Amino acid sequence: MARLDILKHFEMLKRKFNPGQDERSRLNLSYLGEEMSSSKLGEFVKAFNERMAEEAKESGQPPIKLTQRGVSSVDLPPALMTSFFRPLFNNIKEKVAEIINAAKNEKGCPVNFIFMVGGFSESPFLKSEIKKAFENHEDEQTV
Repeated sequence: MARLDILKHFEMLKRKFNPGQDERSRLNLSYLGEEMSSSKLGEFVKAFNERMAEEAKESGQPPIKLTQRGVSSVDLPPALMTSFFRPLFNNIKEKVAEIINAAKNEKGCPVNFIFMVGGFSESPFLKSEIKKAFENHEDEQTV
């Protein structure tokens, strides 16, 4: 049950995440109760940050760093949250482009509007990615 509660909480974070804002993505792990003590969470955060610092040195990129908040929460930095979504967004954009091209080339019907439906379509990040990819193209598509 605790893991389902965490997934539910992450789903809420996912829907509202907007990397251009100074918005915290705080993941609450209190659902794990005694399985995740404050000291154990601190150990995980420290180990993650050390590993990310090493990877950052090798890649020359700035490190991704978690921050423990209170006894049972972790702030996920925008770079980490973005990394969760980038592959998914690329797949979504490829599929939308495929559908638009099929409508235009096979059916002779240009696409003028894109309607986003479903829970994840609430994401300001996804909306901005779709707009950047398809708004103001030669066919004047509108999201």
